[in-house]
Amino acid sequence: METMVQVLTKPVDFQEASINEKWSSAFALWLSSKSGNTRRAYEMAWEQLLDFTGKMPWEMGSADVETWVGELRKAYSESTVQQRLAAVSSFFSYARLQYMDIVDGVEVPLYRYNPAKAVNRPKVQPYGKAHPLTIEDVRALLNAIPRTGPQGLRDYALILAFVLTGRRNSEIRNLRWGDLEQRDGRFWYTWQGKGCTSGRYELPAAVAQAMMDWLISADRMDEIQPDDYIFTPLCDHANRFPGVDHDPGRPLSTRYIRDVVKKYARLAGLDADQVRVHDLRHTAAMLRAEAGDDVRSISAFLGHADLRTTSRYLFRVGGRKDESWKKVCEMLSL
Repeated sequence: METMVQVLTKPVDFQEASINEKWSSAFALWLSSKSGNTRRAYEMAWEQLLDFTGKMPWEMGSADVETWVGELRKAYSESTVQQRLAAVSSFFSYARLQYMDIVDGVEVPLYRYNPAKAVNRPKVQPYGKAHPLTIEDVRALLNAIPRTGPQGLRDYALILAFVLTGRRNSEIRNLRWGDLEQRDGRFWYTWQGKGCTSGRYELPAAVAQAMMDWLISADRMDEIQPDDYIFTPLCDHANRFPGVDHDPGRPLSTRYIRDVVKKYARLAGLDADQVRVHDLRHTAAMLRAEAGDDVRSISAFLGHADLRTTSRYLFRVGGRKDESWKKVCEMLSL
């Protein structure tokens, strides 16, 4: 399937080719500010919209987007539909408010309205699918990992890092040796996160030790370089599949990490369908709350830019406690 940039640069007549070039440039600039996973998701949304309508963006109206969304709802969950609609709306807003065209020497918006804005958007509760693990669940999960060889030591360090740092999948799997530093008896790590955010945080000593144990067991410690990824595959696919180019130093894939988490969830006797990698981030936040951290501390821990985001996060993930139900039951003699 062609990307939107490719679609918009198909040769047409001279006048329309000029429009194509402007929209293609705007799309490329807008997309360049997104992180890897977001960029791929937004490209997919636009490919689906263009394929469904058979129109270029400047030819679309609200009815086109509304019809497309109706078709999406037949195949996807409401949260997925809202994500794809948000991608479309984001680009139209960019074309309307930020990307300026020059007409007769005057700056004008590339497009004058957002056809996705009028589409009905039922509210989707953020973090509605969050399933933080209990302390007992976390213990069971970690105890299910055999720490007798390189694979077990790597997987233990990986999952422990998610639980104790609260970082996202990409923020842990893309850690390099040069991102770690030991200073004043403490370990520190630098992470690159969602929306071009980053941070330099203390790395829990237990995680640092688990990482060292994994690297030593894999015979990597003596020769590891600053640019080397910490969490890498053990098997050599290049030898198993001749002619296929695989970099043995590449980081673990997002899908592989997802499968690892579910594998140990099953071994721990947990419902693997209810345990996702991102649930370990939810778990880390709730563990901090249980430990007595306030919202401001947890916000800094998660890397949230707004305290309100963290408040919603904790409320949706942790739920609203009912401290009065026992009294009501007593009143009703239940």
